[in-house]
Amino acid sequence: MKVQGTLLFAVLLMASTCQAYDWTFSGLPATDAGSIRSAGDVNADGYDDIIIGNYQQSSAMVFYGGQTPLSTTTQIQSPAGGQFGYTVSSAGDVNGDGYDDVIIGARSISRAYIYYGSADGISTSNYWQATGVGGQYVSGAGDINNDGYDDVLISHFTNQLVYVFYGSESGPVANASNQNADERLYQGINYFGLQTACAGDVNADGYDDIVIGSLGNRAFVYYGSNTGTSSTPWTHFIGNNFGRSVSTAGDMNSDGYDDVIIGAGYGYAYLFYGSSSGVTGPVQTFQGNSYFGMRVAGGGDYNYDGYDDIAISDYNYGRIFIFYGNDSVPSNSLDNYESGGYHLGYALAFGGDIDGDDDCEIFAQSHPNYKYSYGYFGFEADADSDGVPDRTDNCIDTPNPSQADRDGDGMGDACDNNYSGGSGTVENPFVIFDAYDLLTLMERDYDWNKSFILLRDIDLSGYTPEYVTGIGRYIAPSDPANLPFTGTFNGGDHSISGFVADFGETSNVALFPYLASGSLITDLHIENCSLTVSTSSYHVGMLVALMYGGTVEQCSATGMITGGNRVGGLVGYTAGDAFIDQCMTDVDIYNASTTGGLVGSHNASAANSYAVGEVAGANIVGGLIGSATNSTIENCFSTGAVSGSSYVGGLVGYSVLEQPNTVSGCFWDTESSGQEISGEGTGLTSIEMATLSTFVSNGYDFATPIWKFTARDLPRLAWQNDYPVGDLNFDYQVNLSDLSILAENWLTAN
Repeated sequence: MKVQGTLLFAVLLMASTCQAYDWTFSGLPATDAGSIRSAGDVNADGYDDIIIGNYQQSSAMVFYGGQTPLSTTTQIQSPAGGQFGYTVSSAGDVNGDGYDDVIIGARSISRAYIYYGSADGISTSNYWQATGVGGQYVSGAGDINNDGYDDVLISHFTNQLVYVFYGSESGPVANASNQNADERLYQGINYFGLQTACAGDVNADGYDDIVIGSLGNRAFVYYGSNTGTSSTPWTHFIGNNFGRSVSTAGDMNSDGYDDVIIGAGYGYAYLFYGSSSGVTGPVQTFQGNSYFGMRVAGGGDYNYDGYDDIAISDYNYGRIFIFYGNDSVPSNSLDNYESGGYHLGYALAFGGDIDGDDDCEIFAQSHPNYKYSYGYFGFEADADSDGVPDRTDNCIDTPNPSQADRDGDGMGDACDNNYSGGSGTVENPFVIFDAYDLLTLMERDYDWNKSFILLRDIDLSGYTPEYVTGIGRYIAPSDPANLPFTGTFNGGDHSISGFVADFGETSNVALFPYLASGSLITDLHIENCSLTVSTSSYHVGMLVALMYGGTVEQCSATGMITGGNRVGGLVGYTAGDAFIDQCMTDVDIYNASTTGGLVGSHNASAANSYAVGEVAGANIVGGLIGSATNSTIENCFSTGAVSGSSYVGGLVGYSVLEQPNTVSGCFWDTESSGQEISGEGTGLTSIEMATLSTFVSNGYDFATPIWKFTARDLPRLAWQNDYPVGDLNFDYQVNLSDLSILAENWLTAN
């Protein structure tokens, strides 16, 4: 499975200080011919195994994978000595019995042996041998001719020959020798066959391919086919001892074509990608110290992220570098740690999955003088440390432990941070089209000085405070983390609705927790939302919590707020050059202090606005404004029921005499509010509140118009939709509640 945007980097493994090894074994000397390799799964138990040669004792040991990996072994003793074990490898399954087999070279007697796997493990008595074939390097070849049986390669590089033996139901050809090999590959290149490997299927044609190195600055790839290897191989010349080491790289970019890694041995290694036409590249050059590139390995997914990885050692410095695959080209950067660890990396291999956790292990050996073998077990990459492995993480580089994906596009909410259009300028604002766009704006504080437009209604039903964090941030006075919204937000006459949440003791709760000078919120409607906070929470509003500047115009809010201090149906607190214009609320507020239907604590300007919701608080309670200090209030009114324990007013609960307000054309309904007094404004009866001349004579603009009036209604703002006929409680619906009001009015009149 592909994943988005994984960075590839080098990780340094060292036997001492950098990364602790997971397994070690002593007493088996390394060689430069593959003395530690994967054995495949020789007992078909679902766990891969490894093989380590011991040419000094003419033997080899198979270590079995399992739940307690590498704790069980089988020793294979040479039937004829001859530095048996100098080179070892998995042979694949050469006889098709379901058990992988191993191949072992005995270079001083020019032989190679295949030992067969079984349910009981590797058989030490059932083996195949080939004579006169060099045995200087051995490897599996995959299935070159796609006949269902794996094949093997045996090098006699001093003669510039590589022998190919094909598998069959009975294994490779009987009485095998250099005379009856299925293929003899020859190149007149110094030490052709110095290393060999199955390259995987680099052209994805269904036939495995092989890669062969040399000391002639060349490497070769022979393509598989139904008739065997290609007569004309791909070859590449670079220099710097290019071809000194070769390996499959697996599929590093997950494009369906296997890749190859070729070392040069003088500080270089080169990555070649597969393609439909075969090998391409090099696509990347890796450079290190003088011994870097002497050993390369690949073909497994070490960090279990869906991309195969490679390893390159610099055993003179005791280092092994792991380069992780991704969907492009790997980085060639190296980690410059100090060296350490007995010339670690003298032998190097990917060992398959020996512990059954689906990642691949890496094995290495120290210099032959030290006889140490090490295993580094693979792991599940978790780049963002959120507890979700990269292979399944829908946000690899950004923590998203819940794996939330609100829009269902496969990319997690924490990293899917694109709006639905626009560039954020006034002329071309960012487009908010759905809940995801809105929540993205809340997360991207670096956009809080830009322009936005809402293109349709958004329903936030079911969302929690974890996601609805608000646009703007205020923590405490002078806190450096405070960041206001200073941009523009055009609601387009659309609504944000359905949000119901308990914020506990959180303060500064609103869609916009913090506005400052320069901000503009216009034509936005908050509908049927419910906010609950502790009575100790400060600054709560449906639209804005703290408004230290900016303008809110032609906005509305409906719903309910419970708890808090400095609580307003629209804005919790205003100050500075803040200006509220042509706004209305129908928000019921309960158990709050310093609270008003429009603004909780008002220290700025408001005009042409009204509130009709119930305000039932503790102290400093007003139908429109809770507390007003040195403020301007013009052409505003309220009609909702108002109640509280102290400083309760029909329009304004508390007004500071020493810092007087400028108030004109402001009224409250003494009957519907239940209040005869107010800190500011003029009390009127319900009939007076429904009389056009009351407002015309006090400067309300019905001409531009800002206001509009119907014979059966209070003044309403010009931007508001008309109530349907029969809507007597002004909730934009005609239902039984309206019938009840009609009946009550008839009984009163008669």
